[in-house]
Amino acid sequence: MEFPRHIKGLISNRREVMAGLAGFLLTIALLDSGGLAQWARQLEIGPLRRLAVPITAALNQTLHPLGIDPLRHVLLADLARLHWTRDRAAQQAASQPAPQLVPPKAPPRPMTPPRPNAAMISATAPGKPTKPIAAIANPSPAPPPLPILTKLPLHTRLPALAPLPPGVHRRTIALVGDSMMAVGLSDMVLRQTTNDPALRVIRAFRSGTGLARPDVFNWMTEYPAMIGKNHPNLIIVAIGANDAQGYVDHTGKVLAYGTPAWIASYRARVTKFLALLQASSQQVLWIGMPPMQQPGYAARMRALNRITATVVAADPHAAWWNPALLIGTQSGQFRALGPASRDKGAPIVHLRQPDGIHLTDDGAGLLTARIIPWLAPLPLPPPREPPIPIEQLTQRGTQGSSTRIGGNAVPSAQRPK
Repeated sequence: MEFPRHIKGLISNRREVMAGLAGFLLTIALLDSGGLAQWARQLEIGPLRRLAVPITAALNQTLHPLGIDPLRHVLLADLARLHWTRDRAAQQAASQPAPQLVPPKAPPRPMTPPRPNAAMISATAPGKPTKPIAAIANPSPAPPPLPILTKLPLHTRLPALAPLPPGVHRRTIALVGDSMMAVGLSDMVLRQTTNDPALRVIRAFRSGTGLARPDVFNWMTEYPAMIGKNHPNLIIVAIGANDAQGYVDHTGKVLAYGTPAWIASYRARVTKFLALLQASSQQVLWIGMPPMQQPGYAARMRALNRITATVVAADPHAAWWNPALLIGTQSGQFRALGPASRDKGAPIVHLRQPDGIHLTDDGAGLLTARIIPWLAPLPLPPPREPPIPIEQLTQRGTQGSSTRIGGNAVPSAQRPK
């Protein structure tokens, strides 16, 4: 008689566990339908994504009128303030005020362009020759792109910094990228430049982003909003940790990772992004992806580095910098532990996070040990008041007259002789 009761209790407990699990999943679906939809969109192209995207999108669309999604953002921000996540970028974002939800404006009605006439075609600026229509319709062909590098340069140097514009005595630096910039590297740069009056650092990074998936986060539209009205003299960018995946291009065609079509498409995106950065800055330093722990992922990052290094090499105002020798072994391979500095007897520390991808603060310190001295202190601005001629300082005045020394008027009777 005991055996049936034991089985019945077991079945009852199992039902309670399943009911609790179902309630948990239902709660997540209600409170985080937007997060589930975003998670599905971030999945790599494949069967799981094809199944998850329509289901989560339909769920989010059904629950959106209930107004639960804004509550989710508030709860996530509160959790981030309690440091529930190790993503420092999320913690920094949580410290900012919550954005106001503004209903989207209706798109403007398209305007029909006027038909060109003879006056419009022949009109030119005074003193300028008329440009032939054939030259406008058939511009000179662009030079063929450089072939993708087959081998990465292991030994790279930081380039000479571009001089600042006349009258500018403070270098403005923008830190741009995904979690490879947000975790570790940006923290060390910000700490080591906080008290430097000649340097100003702008945060323009976002974890979980990249150039491969503009449907998740479009850097081409988000970066101008992130940089605002600032005009950095130098941009330091580290991006690409999430980009070694297949995606759907702007025509709706699925591009599998590593195929020639994917390489050409991703190269075009890197080129376009670099041009966007150059439009707001004098110079760009592109930091390559460091060696990774997992072999397959490391191979993908090396292939990605070859593309970005090729694109950056074609730009005279940009430089590609390989951190492999600083953060990795002497041959540029992954290492988790290493000396905290190049000093003899430096303690052995963790250079990488447990995920084998991101840098620790000590690991990022090996990079900033080169970057910060590279940002050499700028000369101080000239004094506001012109210097006093030496003849005026040495000339003896009459009784009761005064001479300005160090900004203070000193009576002539009290001047040192």
